Amino acid sequence: MRPDRREVDFGSFRVHKKVFSQIAAEALKNVEGASLAEENWSGRLASLFNQDDIPGISVDLDDQDNAVISIHICVRPGYDVADLSRMVQNTIRTAVERMINVNLKEINVVVVGLERRNHEIP
Repeated sequence: MRPDRREVDFGSFRVHKKVFSQIAAEALKNVEGASLAEENWSGRLASLFNQDDIPGISVDLDDQDNAVISIHICVRPGYDVADLSRMVQNTIRTAVERMINVNLKEINVVVVGLERRNHEIP
């Protein structure tokens, strides 16, 4: 007679770092007042040596495979930077936890500037 098994182990799965970046980029689209920082010449140079596929977002894994996401954003004028940064963190954390059921160690938000409108002079 076979023992009653209610759980079956189908093995394990791994999620590539690029998936974290893609989820973070999509989640950021849902935060009004924030946008992914535009890539500059140093970002293009760094991307030649880095495997991240979304400039402005980096993902690092520690020895225990805990993920740390760093995201560079621009803030629309008139928004509270601290509140918006917390909203970005919460939105990304929720999206990652919901999509791949992984707890993030840290989400670092780096505000690199204000959004510029196309008709404004830099």
